[in-house]
Amino acid sequence: MKGMSKIIRYFQDPNSKDISRYMEMISSLDSFVSKQVDTDKSRLNGEIECSYYDYLKGCKLSLESREPTEVFEEISELFKGTVRWNYPGTMININPPANLPAAAAGSYTMLINPNFAQDMLTGNLIKSELETCKYLAELAGWDWEDSHGVFTFGGKSTVMYAVKVGLQKCSQDISKNGIKGDIFVVSTSQGHPCHAEVCDWLGIGKSNCLKLPVDDNGRMLIEESEKIISERIKKGGILACILANGGTTLQLTVDPIKEVVEMRDRLAEKFSLNYLPHVHVDSVIGWTWLFFENYDFNRNTLSFDAKVLSKIRSMYLRISQITYADSFAADFHKTGFCPYTSSVFMSRDKAQIFKLGDVHPIELDELEYGNYSPFQYTMELSRAGTGPISALTTLKCFGYEGFQKVIGSLMTVGEYIKDSLKKNCEFEVINDKTEGFVTLFIIKQPGENLKYNDISDMDSESAAGIAEYIYHFFLYLIDKQAKGECSISLEYSEGYDVTKSGVKIGVLKAFPMSPLANKENMTGIIKELFDLKMEYDKCRDDFSPYEVLHRPRAFVCR
Repeated sequence: MKGMSKIIRYFQDPNSKDISRYMEMISSLDSFVSKQVDTDKSRLNGEIECSYYDYLKGCKLSLESREPTEVFEEISELFKGTVRWNYPGTMININPPANLPAAAAGSYTMLINPNFAQDMLTGNLIKSELETCKYLAELAGWDWEDSHGVFTFGGKSTVMYAVKVGLQKCSQDISKNGIKGDIFVVSTSQGHPCHAEVCDWLGIGKSNCLKLPVDDNGRMLIEESEKIISERIKKGGILACILANGGTTLQLTVDPIKEVVEMRDRLAEKFSLNYLPHVHVDSVIGWTWLFFENYDFNRNTLSFDAKVLSKIRSMYLRISQITYADSFAADFHKTGFCPYTSSVFMSRDKAQIFKLGDVHPIELDELEYGNYSPFQYTMELSRAGTGPISALTTLKCFGYEGFQKVIGSLMTVGEYIKDSLKKNCEFEVINDKTEGFVTLFIIKQPGENLKYNDISDMDSESAAGIAEYIYHFFLYLIDKQAKGECSISLEYSEGYDVTKSGVKIGVLKAFPMSPLANKENMTGIIKELFDLKMEYDKCRDDFSPYEVLHRPRAFVCR
């Protein structure tokens, strides 16, 4: 066909094993993007256009084909302002830099372009999903031959799988006839917002996702929760799923999983239920602490300091109770340091996953090439292979000790940040007891002698003034970033707490997610933060923060 020779060059030659053109294209794009990289900044240089409408008005798709180099130069502009997750001063959410072996394996898999819908479309590559799930089952203390897992599109999707399994347990004809009766799900007040959102997506309704009470450490109060669930069941409620926390974003809170399962069992016996409500652990962050199962905390061969060692051990003992749960989740693109997205839903009983598609379970010793077709029970028919291969590559490269070192390093840096901020009277750390590495803190005006807990009793005007002072400092940091005058990227949680007078108090958040962070480079970053705070106080009266219309809710609240 006339003109096809140019288009054909966009594809891999089937008669050649040479991928040099593919590598050249990556190098070509990098040659343009790398011009915007400043190794001392948390974001790529360049102005970020504020109005998407103005940008889209100027966009026009060409009629003729264009050279990749020309296109790469054009799209390189889109990389301006993107976050450099490997930079130690980048501390926004649980978002890690992708480790290079995983990124390479994932990128190469994209070139092959397998569809993990079934093995006939992937060759041996689909074994990466099976192998990864075997290792996760072993980490959980499950029999890997009885369990099963599937990769999916994100943490919210893993919760959706869990609730769907719960629905089919409590209403076996639900796939055919839909939801009937007063079906409800329970989470806690510290549970991720997606727990209620999943109930919305599945037709249960957000109001039917009950938020159970927690203690002062954010953990589910079993006795009170059991009473609340019992009252709902007495009124005809049908409990589908219990969503327990397995490491929340801010506090790394883990619910007492074994006690949650025991509560479920008591409820089933008390009300003579003909099914067992499903217990899922939302452990997309906390799962990596399972790698400490073989760590000798007495010998402490990696020489963690006493405080870090104590917190890691405590966290491990909590998350290891995942073995009692019916299912759990792991996000490799969070604490697994893989590219987005790489999420896994794990079920202790493989039959529960097969039932999602009304498929008869295949015994493991009968599972072979030609009969493994996950599309029959997964949400997606189109299933990328990048998540499984990136995860497996990471597991093999890191090993148990590699994860122990990385998590221990983040914990060490997190404690260093807390200790450093506490030395400045204009900063107050409010989560010193957390078992995670995230630091939550507020700032105070010079000479202000107050504690965070005092804010709750203040009148609305005084509390609002403090809330505005903290929030405007966050906006000041963003403004300085946009001008290239600030190397730090922090987060902010608007409604972290509410005073007695009804004022929302926000807090600043530092998530040290770069394995390259250490005490040495963090010292300079914290000094810069202190200096920026001084500058803010000097110009605060003249600073006019820019705020967008229709500001969305905080990405992470709990």
